[in-house]
Amino acid sequence: MKSAVLIFPVLILYSSNITAQLEKEKIDKWIGAWEGTFEIGGYKNVEVLENRWIHNDKFFKIELKGHLADDPEMKYSSTTFYTSDGDGNIFGWRFDDNGYDAVTTFKGKMDNNKIILTGKSKDFTLKETCELKDNKILRKSECKYGNKDPIVIEVTYYKK
Repeated sequence: MKSAVLIFPVLILYSSNITAQLEKEKIDKWIGAWEGTFEIGGYKNVEVLENRWIHNDKFFKIELKGHLADDPEMKYSSTTFYTSDGDGNIFGWRFDDNGYDAVTTFKGKMDNNKIILTGKSKDFTLKETCELKDNKILRKSECKYGNKDPIVIEVTYYKK
């Protein structure tokens, strides 16, 4: 049996010994370098994703590197890993420049080419969807800190 998992910002797991929810051929389409831009708080951001299989194609790894468009020295980064269990549930972990307080754990499902996730860190909760559509990755993240209004980010990534 085949099994794959994708977690975004971006990680996918593939295993040949558990029941597959995802086919490796679908996840392979997410592999490679992708670039996208978005605006938040009046600032334009540029992000590059490097998606690849690791550990004998058992995990999907997403390396995100971003910066402000007007100030390339204002940088940020994250690393995300995804995998799935035998029932097709996705699990993942994201680590970023903010350290322990921002370590995020994910769970979710993949529906065709769309990944739907919920995440939690010490400081926030996160809802995230990622979809591969028309050779683009469409990502929507909704991050909520306590009782504050959620921060919503929508990014379209194009293959480099």
